[in-house]
Amino acid sequence: MKINRLIKIVLLPVILALALVTAASNYLHYKMKDEVIPYYLLVDELNTLNDTYALCSGLLLANPTQINIKNCNYINNKLNLKLEQIKRHCPHIYFYTKYIK
Repeated sequence: MKINRLIKIVLLPVILALALVTAASNYLHYKMKDEVIPYYLLVDELNTLNDTYALCSGLLLANPTQINIKNCNYINNKLNLKLEQIKRHCPHIYFYTKYIK
């Protein structure tokens, strides 16, 4: 009698938790699959901007003019906008890479 009650108390919540985790994982996988192509396109643009910013900051160290400062700030703003765009358009992949991975 006590064993049946113990099984119900322990096994039922474990099975329920596994079912919920599996459902959440499948949902996240399904949503991430829809976002993967736009995500990689946005990340490619982000990497291009990041490389451009690295070149600009090197140029700024070699030749610190007002135009170079303005251009580096412009590229930095574009980088921040692209990050926000990734967060907006690919929320499930962003969540996975930020909190789960």
